[in-house]
Amino acid sequence: ATAFTGPEESHLRSLLHEIVKSDWFCSNKFEPKTEKGRSILLSFLASDAAGAYRCLFKECSKNLDRQDRALGHIRMHLGHRPHACDGKCGVIGCPERFYCASYLRSHTKRQKEPCGICQESFFRQHLRKHRLVCQGTQHNIAIQRTSDRFFAYLNSTA
Repeated sequence: ATAFTGPEESHLRSLLHEIVKSDWFCSNKFEPKTEKGRSILLSFLASDAAGAYRCLFKECSKNLDRQDRALGHIRMHLGHRPHACDGKCGVIGCPERFYCASYLRSHTKRQKEPCGICQESFFRQHLRKHRLVCQGTQHNIAIQRTSDRFFAYLNSTA
């Protein structure tokens, strides 16, 4: 909301307003290119003669040495994640989305481990939470079976 408030930044403020209302942005698709074939998000960067990129967002003085990393940085400011996993990691229907292709690549290369209860595979960081749910489900099934046997016993003795 406070980005690009100065009079010399009106073109960036207009571009930002146009971007956040666009269909491609709202649906996390890739951003359009300029006439020169460059991402329109690169407008939010200043580059110097040495090839370094400086973020133009207020209160962010991040300098990046590569254009792809600088583009991912601008997407981070905007919350724009066009790189979708969609199951490339091996988890069916994985909903994860990323700012840049390198984050997606590292996500898809992470090792998955099977749950000892249901044999479904998960990333290590999610497996502990899943096991708690899986164990809870098993526990509830065991309680239900015990309850069913008890009521069957009561009905047979009545």
